[in-house]
Amino acid sequence: MPENEQMLQDILETVNFIKETAVTKKEFKGFEGKVDKLDKRVDGLDKSVDKLNKSVDGLDKRVGEVEKIMGGFGKRMGGLEVRMTSIEIQFGEMAAKITELDLKIGEVKRELEEKIDTKIAALKDEVISHIDALAHSFQKFEVELVALKARQDRLEENHRLIAKHINLKLST
Repeated sequence: MPENEQMLQDILETVNFIKETAVTKKEFKGFEGKVDKLDKRVDGLDKSVDKLNKSVDGLDKRVGEVEKIMGGFGKRMGGLEVRMTSIEIQFGEMAAKITELDLKIGEVKRELEEKIDTKIAALKDEVISHIDALAHSFQKFEVELVALKARQDRLEENHRLIAKHINLKLST
């Protein structure tokens, strides 16, 4: 009887350990929500890049309009060329800023992917270790079950022999 109580106590401790250390669905969903938020932020950055590209396209159109106007004004050409150079410089600066922003977005995206991959790997390792511990516990319980079954068989055999010895008929 004390052995059964000890076995039940061991099982209860194992179940409590699994319950305390397991990753909950809520925690996993929270991590999933963070990944979704990061995706939304990256999408927002992509939209900002698209807006900048549209602004650059708008500047390209304006530069084209300025070139048309300059064709009809021979005397004002010198002043317009200065302005055009200024616009080209600004366009170059904006293009450089867009390129720099593209690089920063790429870096942020790579960092996020690395962090997410690291977190996922850690979670996988933790789940695998819990499963391994659970499998080990089941193997231990199976060995104990076999030992208890053998002991029960021996006790039943002894009981049968004693009954036979005292000529007692047992019901089966």
